[in-house]
Amino acid sequence: MRNILIASDDYFADLQFEIESMEQTDKSYIITVAGLFNKQKVGFEIELNKAIPPGIVDNNIDPSKMKANMAFIRSTGKESNLFLSTLAELYKQDVKAIKMKKESAFYAFALSADKFQPETESLKIQLSYDPSNSEKLQTEFYITTNLKDGFIQFEEKHQIYRSNLIQILST
Repeated sequence: MRNILIASDDYFADLQFEIESMEQTDKSYIITVAGLFNKQKVGFEIELNKAIPPGIVDNNIDPSKMKANMAFIRSTGKESNLFLSTLAELYKQDVKAIKMKKESAFYAFALSADKFQPETESLKIQLSYDPSNSEKLQTEFYITTNLKDGFIQFEEKHQIYRSNLIQILST
């Protein structure tokens, strides 16, 4: 198992994980990702609905295309708790013992004008939680899928979402 690839600076922290396993159902891709951080295995499961809509219309992002329950991030146990701790460390969030929720559901759309086809191309997907900010937990980030080459990137959109993302994913 390889180390997770981390691209970070004072503004962003993005992670790249190897795909450990993938199951394709009629409705979704269920992908388990993992890697090593400080010699410990970290990872999670992500389910991406095959009906994720394209979010680009006339060469512009169309926020109205965002659909609920298009992506789910799930805990795989100890590895996911360590992933969340790693994320908190990289995001400079002061949290102690942290445990990942069993499942968190997200709105999503593909940053593409075409139908979601991750098996044939690398594709960036914008995920969002509480887009209207009614719960005061608005969060946005990206998942880039590259199923052909066997990896997924977990990419930060903006620092303002760091605390909320950790809160959403933790119990």
